[in-house]
Amino acid sequence: NQTSGELDENRIVDALSGERDVFKRRGNPDDANSNPLDSDPVAIKLIVDISASMYRFNGYDQRLERLLEATLMMMESLRDDRRFRFRIVGHNGSSAKIPLVNPSTELD
Repeated sequence: NQTSGELDENRIVDALSGERDVFKRRGNPDDANSNPLDSDPVAIKLIVDISASMYRFNGYDQRLERLLEATLMMMESLRDDRRFRFRIVGHNGSSAKIPLVNPSTELD
């Protein structure tokens, strides 16, 4: 594996935990001089459940806390990586598309 290129689907969990070597090695040796930062960023949309049941049942199984931890881990792992355009959208019973984080949002 390598630190740039096409994302290896088998290493997504590793990428979320902060690992940088999660890309497949593909292409011709002639492409070694190409810069991956010159290409368009990959769009990643994380859709999270923000319904009232997440809060209501959090005392039983900590589902809201786990959702927050996983979302924060994604935000932290992609904070300084300009190869990705990261967006978080929430959904609940009445609305399917509540924007939470857009690509223009600064992730501090």
